[in-house]
Amino acid sequence: MAQRRPQGWWYPWTFVVGMLVVVAVNVVLITYAIGTFPGLDTEDAYRKGITYNQTLAAAHEQEARGWQADIQFHNTDETTTGTSGETGWAGAVTSASR
Repeated sequence: MAQRRPQGWWYPWTFVVGMLVVVAVNVVLITYAIGTFPGLDTEDAYRKGITYNQTLAAAHEQEARGWQADIQFHNTDETTTGTSGETGWAGAVTSASR
């Protein structure tokens, strides 16, 4: 007579299959990340970082002055072109207050 498997014999296999799914997803994501990386670095990152800090400082100064602007965008029709000849979205400052 054949011996029956004990009840719950497959429980350890759920963990094995779960880990294989995690590894498979990681392989897919790593392959996608490597394949889509253009290999470009920021040239002169230190100087750009300094100018970014200056931009942040200017934004904090403007915030301290209490200025607010209301900017609204609207879709232009295809017959209207912008300054560089493109069609699409246009924006305008409708009000500025202090």
